[in-house]
Amino acid sequence: MQHRIEVSVANWSAWAPGLSTRADWQAWARGEKDFGGADEKPPCAFVKPMLRRRMSRLSRMALEVAEACREEDARPFHVFCSRYGEYARTTEILFGMARGEPMSPAAFSQSVHNTSAGLFTISHQDTAPSTTVAAGEATLEAGFLEAYTALSTGMTKEALVVYHDEPLDALYGKTEPALPAPLAAAFLLRLPRNKEETVLQLECTSAQKAASGEMHPVLQVIRLMTGAAERAQAPTPRLVWEWQRCAAA
Repeated sequence: MQHRIEVSVANWSAWAPGLSTRADWQAWARGEKDFGGADEKPPCAFVKPMLRRRMSRLSRMALEVAEACREEDARPFHVFCSRYGEYARTTEILFGMARGEPMSPAAFSQSVHNTSAGLFTISHQDTAPSTTVAAGEATLEAGFLEAYTALSTGMTKEALVVYHDEPLDALYGKTEPALPAPLAAAFLLRLPRNKEETVLQLECTSAQKAASGEMHPVLQVIRLMTGAAERAQAPTPRLVWEWQRCAAA
């Protein structure tokens, strides 16, 4: 069985330590630049200081790339996707409880999976619909499917997909695909309209056997957007996802 969707990428942005501009990512795709120090955080200068102080690095990453794709007065459907979410804050809360410490309501409110989506809409007083997606190895692909569904049903004319995750702590064991560094990427999507647009096709087929990709799916899609590749594959135990950059039909 095979299924395919097609979306136009009107804008995109990505952030990782040491890589914050498209020129940085193009240099990375050519093998000329690598990730920087793991303790680096994006500035999120557009967020008011009182709110910014409460934000984790994960939320800063998500808001930084979402803001870079945001168009003035536009209200796209927001799809925030993260496999692990604010796991670092959740772990800290659980360890505190194990030590007999009271749980902080403020810490708990910032540990939920839709923290970044909530902070982004609060920062702009944006009442547009939003959702948060977590789908294991296929979290990025599920985010694109959610956006495509909203676009194809006429629910919205634009959808903003924001992927954000940090490498999982060794406490949780090894997971695939593994992120090499904290990473966030945003894609402003529309239905294809003309041949000048950058179009991504996403297909899925049944997997014949369990497999793991050599590169994280979001990094593969960034390589497509920089023009360093035309096709990419993201296998999971259940499905194989095929990405392709092409011209609109």
